[in-house]
Amino acid sequence: MRNLLFAVLILLLLSCTKGKEMVAEKDVNQGDAGAAMAEEPDTNKAEQRCSGRYADNPEVLKREILEFEKSRKSSYSVCIRNTTTYEQIFYSEDGKINKRFIKYVIHGTAFPFEKKGDIVYFLTNEHVANQPLVTNENNRLEGVPFGAKKVSEVIKIVQNENDTFEKNFVELKITAIAPELDAAILEGKVNIEPIPYKTGSSSELKTGNVVMIKGFPLGIFNASNTGKVINVNIEDNDGDWHHTDFIVDAQLNTGQSGSPVFAINCETKEYELVGLYHAFYSEGKGLNLVVGIDEILDFIKTKKSVIPNPQKELPFLNTQEQFRIISYLLDNRNLKLFQFGDNFFGVTLSKDRTITIELYTDRFPTYTVPAFAIVDRHLKGYGDVDEIVIYRSFSHKETIYNWEFSEELKKHLSDMYKELWLQIKRTIDYRNIVPIGNESEDYNKRMQNRYTEIKKMHDKQAQKLEQFLFELEKIPPKK
Repeated sequence: MRNLLFAVLILLLLSCTKGKEMVAEKDVNQGDAGAAMAEEPDTNKAEQRCSGRYADNPEVLKREILEFEKSRKSSYSVCIRNTTTYEQIFYSEDGKINKRFIKYVIHGTAFPFEKKGDIVYFLTNEHVANQPLVTNENNRLEGVPFGAKKVSEVIKIVQNENDTFEKNFVELKITAIAPELDAAILEGKVNIEPIPYKTGSSSELKTGNVVMIKGFPLGIFNASNTGKVINVNIEDNDGDWHHTDFIVDAQLNTGQSGSPVFAINCETKEYELVGLYHAFYSEGKGLNLVVGIDEILDFIKTKKSVIPNPQKELPFLNTQEQFRIISYLLDNRNLKLFQFGDNFFGVTLSKDRTITIELYTDRFPTYTVPAFAIVDRHLKGYGDVDEIVIYRSFSHKETIYNWEFSEELKKHLSDMYKELWLQIKRTIDYRNIVPIGNESEDYNKRMQNRYTEIKKMHDKQAQKLEQFLFELEKIPPKK
């Protein structure tokens, strides 16, 4: 009996051992299968990360690039300080002319993109590197009064906005500017290498692509911000800017203007330069405008300034544009009332082709008597004023002929008359779009652009009118 029990125990032990071995073997097999599954690439996930030229996920980036960006060697963007001195002329209590000098300091970011010998070329924003020649309503600078003139401008590389150790500063000079692109090229002798990445293509960016921005937020320290492209192909016609932007949602601040913007190439798994950060929407958060690199390529290659010519439509409109305006004025269905600064003016065209422009006072339309009228009799084609009619009162007006004009009056009248024609053209262009009624993104964009073009001339027009009226008031009443 004892022998039988012993045999049963042996059999039970053998059975348990075999079960453990089977479980262990099963676990090993499952482990091998799990490892195989882990090693097998997830093609769907890879496709989601890279459906175009640029990646939607930063995990695509090469490990060595990631490590490089974490190191101190990646500090290729620099903080720049622009110190601009303005001269303000004012009258003292005794009526004498005095001058005061005001310093305006701004910090931004620049990055090296090319090296030739010991000269390094940097790219930044024009609004950082080039302050306005004269301050006015359109060119406001904090702490600088209107009418101040720029007398000097110095740009230097600094550690940050609090850096005061002059011996370490590196002075840069402007090589070229492109106000329409909000871009500027600087150069200087400095021991720094260009950015280690190739130039990409902003036209191939898509919504959702991940980007990295390298700059100096608030001018305090070097920082890398990441975000996503949230819109592409945005026309930027604010002020002097005329280019195409894309928008990113990275958290950026003042001081980062001029920072390089990079996207990850899906094929090389490396960064590529795709834009230049330059502005943000003041009423939004994380809505940052980047000038597409495709817009700047020619500027970078040529290193030549691209200055818009404000007089390109002057000295007068061409024949085709004049014909369009005349055709509009001849159509009785069209409104012949236009705005000039804060005032309105009406235009009439007589049978002998004489154009009369009546400019109303700021009491219009309550008071409908014009302040004065400009008459162009088309003797040598449109563009020369033959006479001015001054309305002294409701029932009394005087005519001043062009041979009676002073030289100063001629100058201001010529400037204002050309601007009046241009304002008619801009307004007609806008009015010709409005009746289309074909609501679309392109339609609304064209409407807004033309309306913006009209509105941005407001201050210039008001100034031209003020200068002309000052000279006109010098003409004494005729007896």
